[in-house]
Amino acid sequence: MEFQNGNILASRNPDKPLTGVDGLVAVHLAHQGRHYVISSPNQKHIPLPPIGRRQVGLKANFRYGLEDHSQWPQFVVPKYKHLVTIPRKTTDSTDPLHIIWWDPRPADFIPSSTGIVSGLGTISQLRLQQLETVMGILSQSVTEFTTSTPTPSDDVLESFSKLQKQMEYAMRSLQNHKRSFSETAFNVTEFQRRFLELHGFFSFMKFFRNRSGGALASADNVMGGFTNEAEMAQAMFDARVPVWYVEEWDGSPLLRNILAVVDIAMPNLSIVMSDHDPPFPRALDVEMTSENRYGFIYTHAAERFISGDSFSSGISSLPTNSSAVASSSSRRQRPLETGLSPFKPLDSPYAPYTIPAWITALEAVHNSQANIANTSRNGTQYMLPDPGLFIGSPHMQRYLKTFLQIRHAWFSAIAHGHGGSPLFSDEWLLLLNMDVTKPPPTGNTKKAQQQRSVWEKLHLKSNVLNQGVAINSELEPFGDPDWDGQYYPGDTEIPPNVVRNIFWWIYEYNFTEELIVLDVRLTSAIHRDPKRRPAGILHRREMEFIAPCFGSSPTSFFKHAAIINQNLGLAANDVRERLPQIPDDEKIVFTLTLFQVRVSFVTLPNESDGLSDDNTYMDDIKDKETDSHPVDGLETTS
Repeated sequence: MEFQNGNILASRNPDKPLTGVDGLVAVHLAHQGRHYVISSPNQKHIPLPPIGRRQVGLKANFRYGLEDHSQWPQFVVPKYKHLVTIPRKTTDSTDPLHIIWWDPRPADFIPSSTGIVSGLGTISQLRLQQLETVMGILSQSVTEFTTSTPTPSDDVLESFSKLQKQMEYAMRSLQNHKRSFSETAFNVTEFQRRFLELHGFFSFMKFFRNRSGGALASADNVMGGFTNEAEMAQAMFDARVPVWYVEEWDGSPLLRNILAVVDIAMPNLSIVMSDHDPPFPRALDVEMTSENRYGFIYTHAAERFISGDSFSSGISSLPTNSSAVASSSSRRQRPLETGLSPFKPLDSPYAPYTIPAWITALEAVHNSQANIANTSRNGTQYMLPDPGLFIGSPHMQRYLKTFLQIRHAWFSAIAHGHGGSPLFSDEWLLLLNMDVTKPPPTGNTKKAQQQRSVWEKLHLKSNVLNQGVAINSELEPFGDPDWDGQYYPGDTEIPPNVVRNIFWWIYEYNFTEELIVLDVRLTSAIHRDPKRRPAGILHRREMEFIAPCFGSSPTSFFKHAAIINQNLGLAANDVRERLPQIPDDEKIVFTLTLFQVRVSFVTLPNESDGLSDDNTYMDDIKDKETDSHPVDGLETTS
């Protein structure tokens, strides 16, 4: 059979109202030997659909090209329906949202003048402020919606919280971390993607799911999506969400009301399709209707932050309780010494304030030597140097300044799966004792060899994101240590309140990393034996018990949270979904009412009521109970 445009227009009727499966326009698409008609009842163009099986991977601009849901309409999948209401790219350069589709350029990158590594930096303050402004506007809108009446259901509120925290963490990465230009550009696109998903979820819940049947003001300001389900097409059409209905076609005359046939709209130049040079190693070959493609995009971003295993030595990681560190001779195998409990808090004005309940719980931990799997080293691995190395040391200020100088290089070295691993306390002490403005010693002494070994761990392994990053040579300028925008040159001491702030940040970071590693170890063991626990239960356990420990810290960013995109129970948006709840709630209300009646009858009367005879009073109660509806059946006639 020939595939003629005339057959697409066979049921054309301009005077008949359109439905979700009809079309202002339509197009015939042939793909891999199959034929489709794609139509839209509320758009005058048909974008090229990402159809079939495709490679999902990062492109040259650190986005995902035609398969990126923040750039181009995708197929609607149940778990991610809210992506259809992501804002469409604005062409108005004065619109505050214009920054959300901005691609960073080298001119927007401000190289750092401090630290031991060259090639690290941040985006310009102007661009950062623009991103912060739109984040503030969106956060305010979300707050107003989630505190309005009717209030969304608890599951929806939790979904809002997860998405908002992930966006905030992505912003803090831009505010606080110095990275290479490539990684900074990737972090910008990651923030933009998080922002757009929250914005889309907000619009979805406010308009698409609105209880009063409200719709978007225009079908042209959100992304929309493709669907091959007639019911979904109608729902999107009713909500004024751009919809493109895809139906396989055998060439026969269509019964749908199609008003015009057009050419398919190809992606414009803003959708970068070329690969990065050099290309990113990871890509996913997947059907475009699969939910896995979205999970891949989120986990790909998260995996860049996963660093080494602080328990790789087999020794449980315990807080350092003093500034004393074993000498190099302690590397010989010998049992761990016991004595002062390492779970007791540090006694120092620089240490974070203690929580009594935590102290009691930690002291009760059973930490006998029998539970230690490996006693070959007298030390503990830490992602960052434990504050116990600083506190009590006469060299605390020097150690802190050295740490501030190397911290960005260290984060770059351990991130992105570079293979970097946490350091033992004695290794950290060797590093903090070095003059990082000079190359490591070249001698053959044991100390010199150890310092060179530790120094090598700061070197980055080459990959796509860290191009142009290198350890400074002694001939290059070396900036002053800085923290939170404040510099501490020469003999300038870091104030006590800043020291406490740095220590708290280190404690929190180490704790976060260790809990993540423990979680990964546990889930890895379970995944090796699928019969022990289904993956769905694992995911819920991580979201319920791990992520809430940190709020908007890296853990909640790692976990790809399940988003509930509909109100449930009596808060359901569709009245048909609320009706089944009413009988149960009626029973509850009736039971409470009956209870109140009982209580009012049992209230002792005043003498003036003429009911001073106790027997008469109790008889009255029994009579009234007999007249009431029976409690067991909860049958009502009202």
